[in-house]
Amino acid sequence: MEPLRNVAHDLTRRGQAAIDLVHQLADTISTTENRSETLLVRAMEQLKTMEERNRALEARAIKAEASACEAEKWLRRVHDKIQHELLLGKEPQALSLATA
Repeated sequence: MEPLRNVAHDLTRRGQAAIDLVHQLADTISTTENRSETLLVRAMEQLKTMEERNRALEARAIKAEASACEAEKWLRRVHDKIQHELLLGKEPQALSLATA
């Protein structure tokens, strides 16, 4: 009976060791999952912030482009006015800033 009891005790001990390993694995997986979730939330927040910043920069770029176009139009009018007056042999007059 003693050898059978030793075998049963050995199997119980090995079974408990296997169960302990499964619990350790579950704890490790849970910890890793929590870390991953924290990193994912942080990354999503950073992405949202970057998207908002990108929208703001796009709006500024559109505004700057519109301003540049207006400046080009104004400079073209100044250039054309000066060129026209020089061709007529006149002294260039003060230019009106109103749109032509």
